[in-house]
Amino acid sequence: PKAALAGGTPFASYLAQQARVVMEGRMNKLKGRGIGKAWVPQHFVLKADAFYYTPNKTFSHKQKKVSLVKTKIGTAQHYTKKDHAFGILDLRTHELHVMCVESEALMHEWIKALIAVRTAL
Repeated sequence: PKAALAGGTPFASYLAQQARVVMEGRMNKLKGRGIGKAWVPQHFVLKADAFYYTPNKTFSHKQKKVSLVKTKIGTAQHYTKKDHAFGILDLRTHELHVMCVESEALMHEWIKALIAVRTAL
């Protein structure tokens, strides 16, 4: 018998859950290293499975994925010397993703949402 993807199957339910948008918005992301570091505006989408970013909302084909499995998430003002900065450190690869938002309240909202998604994985 052939497997069908109907709305009620466990697999279809799983896919729908992974595609669910938890939070999204525009932030600046720190790109480059050393003297070549620069803040670049990016569009971010936090889904139930990972954190995604792209140059803008319409360029989904250039979307990059940041896994939240085995990560540390927290403020990064001490690293950037910039207010309202936070980061995601991948403990496996030691890759660091640093973002900056407009207010402290929004920074804490993103951190809380990222930690909630990471905990649910």
